[in-house]
Amino acid sequence: EIAERAAALMGLPLQIRPVTLRSAGLRARRPRYSALSNAKLIEAGARMRPWEDALAEFVGGAAAEAPRLA
Repeated sequence: EIAERAAALMGLPLQIRPVTLRSAGLRARRPRYSALSNAKLIEAGARMRPWEDALAEFVGGAAAEAPRLA
């Protein structure tokens, strides 16, 4: 989902295909579900902004700094 959103924000006509961990050939074992918790931030009174907003800001900044391809 993140890769698809990033490609769309960059205007790239990419078709992104998901892969399984097994087919990726990674050596280290990975948990099936490993989303990070922001519970400690919330306990501290901080709030994370939506990932979509952060990604859009990052992609916009990266696009401004990237060399232009001909």
